[in-house]
This record gives sequence, C-alpha cells and structure tokens, in this order.
Amino acid sequence: MIEVILAGGLGTRFWPMSRRDRPKQFLELDGERSMLERTVERLRSSPVHEHIVVLVDREHLETARALVPEADDLEYLIQPSMRETAPAVALSVLHSEMQFDDAPVGIFPADHVVEHPERFHRALADAERLAREGGIVTFGIEPTRAETGYGYIRRTNEPLGDSEREHRVYPVESFVEKPDRSTAQRYLESGDYLWNAGMSVFRPSVLFEEMRRQMSGSHARLEALREGLEHDNPERIAESYESMEAVSLDRGVLESADDLYVLGLDVGWSDIGHWAALSELGEADGEGNVIQGEGMLLESREATIVSEATDRTVVGVDLEDLVVVDMPDAVLVVPRHRAQRVRKVVDRLEGEGRDEVL
Repeated sequence: MIEVILAGGLGTRFWPMSRRDRPKQFLELDGERSMLERTVERLRSSPVHEHIVVLVDREHLETARALVPEADDLEYLIQPSMRETAPAVALSVLHSEMQFDDAPVGIFPADHVVEHPERFHRALADAERLAREGGIVTFGIEPTRAETGYGYIRRTNEPLGDSEREHRVYPVESFVEKPDRSTAQRYLESGDYLWNAGMSVFRPSVLFEEMRRQMSGSHARLEALREGLEHDNPERIAESYESMEAVSLDRGVLESADDLYVLGLDVGWSDIGHWAALSELGEADGEGNVIQGEGMLLESREATIVSEATDRTVVGVDLEDLVVVDMPDAVLVVPRHRAQRVRKVVDRLEGEGRDEVL
C-alpha cells in the first residue's frame, strides 16, 4: 500500500501552542514525539507498507524534514495551497499512480492517535485486500460516547461475507454531519453508526473514475496536473490545483461513491482535535488531570495545565473542567467542555491583525 499522509492543516484549536510556523501535526503533544512522527512510525511498521508520501505546505517543508527525513520509502510532496481534501487527495494519488501504477493508496491525517497499532495494521491489511478488488474502504471508529464533535458513518445491517477478513466490513448507507447531543446519543444506542475517522483506502483508477462521474470539472484538470508533475513545473501544478473544486473528499466523492464500505475499528483512536482531548493520550491522572511542563494541580479534577513558559510555574487549586495553556507570549484559559471554541479566538486575533501571536 502507498500511504499518503495529509500534513497541511493548521490545528488552530491548539492555539497558543499551535502557530502558523508550527501547526499541530508538528507538536509533541505527548511531550516525546510529534504527531507526524507518530503517524509515520505507525504506517512504516504495517505489514502492507510500501511507500509514504507526505503532503505538506512549502512553508512547513523544512520543519517536516527535520522531524522525519526523506528516505527510500518516504518522500514529500508540496501542496500548492491549503484547500479542501478532495484536491489534496487527487494531487497525492496522481503522484502515487505515476510511480506505482494502480497500487492501493491509503489516505491518513498526520495528527491522529492510535493506541493499538497492531490492531490497526490488521485492519489495513483487510482494507488493502478489498481495495485491490475495486472497493473503496473508509474507516469508522466504534463510538464510546455520544460525541458531537465528529461526523458519523451509518452502515447497513449486513456485513460482507468473506472468511479471509478479520474485520467485519459493511456497505455504507450514508455520511452524517456532526449531530447535536440527543442525536449523538441515539446514534450510540442504535449501534448502526461509527465515527468518521477521515481515513480511506482505494485504487487510483477507482478514485479517478468516481471523480469523472461526480466531479467532472476537477477530473478534467487531472491531465494538466499530471503534466505539471512530470515536468516538475510548480506553476502548472498550482494552476491546475487551484482550478479544482474546493470540497472535502467525503462530500465530493465518497458520499455518493459506488462500492463504498466501512471497516469498524477498535484501536484506541482519537483525532486529538482540541485541548480537552489531551487526556486521551494517556497522560491523565486518577482525577482526569493532565500536566505538561512546569505545573501543579491541587484538589482539582478534569483540569489541564500546559506550560512552555520556562521561567514560571503554573499552579491550580480547586480547578474543575478547566484548561490553562501558558506560553511565553500568550496565556489561554478555557473550560474543557468548550475547548473547541479556541478556533474562534484565532479568528478574532486574525481579524484584529495580531500576527505576533499567530
């Protein structure tokens, strides 16, 4: 399998640690390795691993290379600009096809966590086998709570019959946007819905046929994009890329694709999408508290302190459901259950021209 790692996001919900020059995927959120490094290691150790393509913005290329050097089995591909995932995936898959023909390609975000990689590897093997047969496989996560921050995939009741696969694979009935609390609870109780993990596996020819059927305008730009890649012409690549429809892969292709299947995962997955999710990295104590850096919590529960301001110690007493992030030039204080709203802080700072803290 050719693994494409999408490493072009900004991770604004991890401000003030995540900045324009150091997005979330390059942060060491566990205090040890960056998210990108963890993702590369996980994919490299898979039994179906063949080659990794990391899609990254030009301005972050050297940062990525410093963390994960290029090698015989890993290369970087420049994303002309930050757009939605459909054009990003089309560029990456076309690049893969030019080197590896119609070998299955897996699409993986750079900033997710998988606590049980051996289970994940077995699922990749099942997905790769089905992709070789012409299917599109997307990964769903068995939900453990009524989560409103994720999209969902509704599966049919009858799995595909195949004794060679370890995991059950179901035809997809529909994709569902992020639900409200009561709807998410209903999804959890029904057992028919999975969290959408944003990972998928398919052959290039299958993706491009779906693009021809559903995104004809973008599909028409593939040949020009191919010429740009063949001649290493950044201007031609950028022109073709920018002319593609800015839409997510899910909405542009997968939601209406033929032969679309979902494989349910129980691998300790999290997208670590905001500060409240740090506890999912295994860093929490018995009271659900998380401390990174110089910090102390007394008589507190479900609280988080992250400090990179090396000249002071952050101390919290009797805190509950609170995140404190202390950086040399900015301090964030937000309730854990509202941590996703940090993106609005970044929007406000951008609107006020506060580039010095962005």
